[in-house]
Amino acid sequence: MGKLAEMMRYILYKSEEEWVLLIDEIQFLRNYVEVENIRYRSAITISFDMQGIDENGKISPLLLLPFIENAFKHGIQEEEKTGFVEILICKTGQELITEIKNSIARTNQNSGGIGLANVKKRLSLLYPKKHLLEIQDDGNVYQVSLTIILE
Repeated sequence: MGKLAEMMRYILYKSEEEWVLLIDEIQFLRNYVEVENIRYRSAITISFDMQGIDENGKISPLLLLPFIENAFKHGIQEEEKTGFVEILICKTGQELITEIKNSIARTNQNSGGIGLANVKKRLSLLYPKKHLLEIQDDGNVYQVSLTIILE
């Protein structure tokens, strides 16, 4: 229950800020992944790795959440024991690289909702010409690669 309370506080108090510490944002995402891990009770493989994150970086709050949320919502919701979600967030200098891979649920025929469109708009407004978003879907694995040049 502590993770949920931390997440709610973060959403209530940090989501209205223009920028938050990257380390705080990643802790929020880690809490989200831990809650999902409890939800799926090891029926799937979940990995969350971060590298090079320091105290200096800042990011717009909740920017990465839609990608991670979609990995669980659309990718593995129906999977049993074969599903996976892999998350890597790496900072080198001013460059933030986020890679998210997930299995694709066999029953998932959803072609997308407004979450992805909204995050693309946010990226173009917040990081014009300072981001690269690549999405790949081979029918078995869905992969998001996002690179952002942080200020």
